[in-house]
Amino acid sequence: MEYDWDDNKNRTNIGKHGVSFDAMMRFDWDFAICVDAQFVDDEERELWLGPIDANLFAAVTIEKGGDMIRIISLRQATNIERALWRSEFHE
Repeated sequence: MEYDWDDNKNRTNIGKHGVSFDAMMRFDWDFAICVDAQFVDDEERELWLGPIDANLFAAVTIEKGGDMIRIISLRQATNIERALWRSEFHE
């Protein structure tokens, strides 16, 4: 996968959630699930839950075509999201 993002949005994300979009380089797509999709500004934004290192994260992405993914937001998963992810992979 290749990723791109707005640098200002990344700085805001670091301040708000304590994680840089660079961490998506370690996002494990093999253990990720898409839990929501919405159209915003004529683009489909998807909410993915998946591991980065030993933690579970929620990533909002836009598929730009090919292997390019635009990162909109990245944060640690909530307890509800963790339970949803576990139900998918641990039943």
